[in-house]
Amino acid sequence: GYKEPLLRVISVSPDSPAQKAGLVAGDSIIRIKDQVAPLITVQRAERMLSGFENDTVDIVVQHHLTNTIDEIKLVLTPYNQTGNLHFQMIDGIVHLRVSNRLSATAFDWIKKTIEDNRPNKGIILDLRGLNNGVDRDGFKLADLFIKDGLDIGAICDANGKIVETVKSEDGYAFENYPLVILVDSTSAGSAETCAIAMKTAGRGEIIGEKTFGRAIELKRILLNTNYSIDLISGVFGMLDGSICQNNGLNPDKTVDTTLTKPESDPFIDLALQTLNASSLQEVSGGA
Repeated sequence: GYKEPLLRVISVSPDSPAQKAGLVAGDSIIRIKDQVAPLITVQRAERMLSGFENDTVDIVVQHHLTNTIDEIKLVLTPYNQTGNLHFQMIDGIVHLRVSNRLSATAFDWIKKTIEDNRPNKGIILDLRGLNNGVDRDGFKLADLFIKDGLDIGAICDANGKIVETVKSEDGYAFENYPLVILVDSTSAGSAETCAIAMKTAGRGEIIGEKTFGRAIELKRILLNTNYSIDLISGVFGMLDGSICQNNGLNPDKTVDTTLTKPESDPFIDLALQTLNASSLQEVSGGA
């Protein structure tokens, strides 16, 4: 039978209003304010859940663990645009973590971090938990690591017919560094378009879990001076017409989380193993 599409919670930021209200990944949002979920796009939901500090937003949620329905009043707090960018140096490897959303400052921050540290063994671009913002921005992120002039993805119709190709063209590329891209089941939107670009260009190795499966192009139509509507004008995919929407993207290497050691991150462990092996091969090849 017919099942109403709901807004599913992919991840919950620590100390956020959602976490304080008891939301967890996997919960479904049935209503925001006076609008039911089937009428709300992800981007519109983001706007409806935004506002000034201490503003309140009423939502109705279905908790997936208990299958109970709950009315929640969210109290908004300021969003920290730099709090979703994290960096660490691990034995000659730069680990860049971009979670939640690609902020306006993310691209310059990534470029400066790499230029300042010049990793001799490679880069880990960690996109676990990146699932908000403009989906197309993932191509811009990938473009930092891909030489110009390449087709790096496509916008397709619902049947997989390509209506537009996306090219690398930012005039900037960290193309010579060994690269690993980390994704998991919470990677969506811009994380997936970034992974699409990397796969298409043959740049780096994608490691982790199958991604969420939400990568769409929206077109905003103004209804009047006060209202607009966002319509899906296409879905992002590969040059062969395979699309990510509802399908997700499979990694080149899958992380086995059942083998996790205490206080260990199996995603990072496999990424380091991959880059260190690549470094050893380059040394052996040049000997």
